[in-house]
Amino acid sequence: GDTENACWSIAQYITIGFQSGKPLQIVLKDCRIYSKQMIEFKRETVYTDICIYIEAIENLMGLSEGDDPCAMKSEEHFLSQQDHTVLGVFHTTQTILYMYFGDYESGAKLAIERDDTYSKGVPSHTWIMFETFARGMCLYAMARRTRKRLYRKHAQKVHKTIKSWLRKGNPNVRHYDCLFNAELAALKGKLDSAEGWYQSAIVCATRQGRVHESAMACERYGDFLLHQRNDGEEAQHKFDDAIRRYGEWGAQKKADMLRQQHQVLLETPAEVLVNRQRLSHISRLGFRGDFTLTGAKPNSDLKTT
Repeated sequence: GDTENACWSIAQYITIGFQSGKPLQIVLKDCRIYSKQMIEFKRETVYTDICIYIEAIENLMGLSEGDDPCAMKSEEHFLSQQDHTVLGVFHTTQTILYMYFGDYESGAKLAIERDDTYSKGVPSHTWIMFETFARGMCLYAMARRTRKRLYRKHAQKVHKTIKSWLRKGNPNVRHYDCLFNAELAALKGKLDSAEGWYQSAIVCATRQGRVHESAMACERYGDFLLHQRNDGEEAQHKFDDAIRRYGEWGAQKKADMLRQQHQVLLETPAEVLVNRQRLSHISRLGFRGDFTLTGAKPNSDLKTT
């Protein structure tokens, strides 16, 4: 008869599925099923939390109406709630949407404004890891884009939190640390080290089954290759990989936006096709070449200061 704790247990189950990369279609189905029971048991707070998840997932999947994928249609209602848990879940979910849809400026602004308010308010909530990652990602992205010390300062503060969790044995944040190390190295101009860390982040996230976070690592790696390595061809491969992974997660709206954003880059130019045909012809004539590919190794001594 303990319906309150039963509903909170369901909410934790849904939260863990969302943040660990469970297919969004399944998470959305669970939300819709269990939210009806929460209404039946009159558990308004936890029901509101689940409604926030529903709107965010619908945005990621491309099921919501409106032009702004970061906007939630019930925002006014969510913000009118006096419960700190509801407000924390809303702001966290909002930051996550800013991160995935590339509105890093809004995400960084919110991250600076709220800082670690959520983690201090509900220190036992599993959503904290995802929330911290989203804040750090938006801050590092803006630090690289603008070179402003304000963003770098707050990004490194978040980064230190991730590192402290890692030192204490948290196995779920290693890929966060790798990705933040990559962003920091790129920010410092240590390009070889950055490449190694991006590769490590993708491998770590993939091994843990975090398809959505491996997609983010691929996207950020592609951005780095395009803007700091000036390597459009390799960037294309990483964006392609990110699009595929976002699609696997179920975030079709995000996949479509990334494809449209880099449409010119992702299209195969006619001259590339011609060159491929020439290489194929040379191969048939018996040409053999000895090519060695070497990958950059991450600098394990990279510091956040």
